[in-house]
Amino acid sequence: MKENKEWMKHFTEDLKKIENAQDAATPSRNQIMNALMERKKARRQALKRELIVFICTALVIFMSYVVIAFKLPKVFLWIQGLALATVPIIYMVERKRRNESAEVAEIDDGV
Repeated sequence: MKENKEWMKHFTEDLKKIENAQDAATPSRNQIMNALMERKKARRQALKRELIVFICTALVIFMSYVVIAFKLPKVFLWIQGLALATVPIIYMVERKRRNESAEVAEIDDGV
């Protein structure tokens, strides 16, 4: 019987610790507005980057069509070679940018 009471006491203490750890502080209005503004700014930057990539892709397709239409195979081959050389560079830069922005913020749990 005594063991059961001790176990129950430890169990209730552990439950209280868990409840205290789960209590999250309500963010203030300023914190929410700052987070919203940062998210909007990041979304605007992403939109600009996507627009630039779209325009560059459209120009490459158009230039390829012009080169083929005027039957300039040497220029076409040079453009393709330069594109193959720059794709890995673009990939590495984008991967580095995504890794830096995917950092997890440190959480203060009040302990």
